[in-house]
Amino acid sequence: MTEPSRLEEVQAELLRAEKSLAAAHSLLKDDFLEDALSRACYSILHAARAVLLAEGVSVSSHRAVRRLFGYHLVNLAN
Repeated sequence: MTEPSRLEEVQAELLRAEKSLAAAHSLLKDDFLEDALSRACYSILHAARAVLLAEGVSVSSHRAVRRLFGYHLVNLAN
């Protein structure tokens, strides 16, 4: 992946994260707790995917995001 397209993909994932978080806030305000939680989880997923992409790691599934985020970023702290 070229650097400009990677940056565009990172920005797109961050925008998805922001939109999901805004939806979560709106749903929570209207007392749709389960739906708010779902949107919040998607916000986290998109933010994590953006971080991985910024590090040059492409992911294609939710499971891969969890696994590779832990492998590439959390384990680095230890």
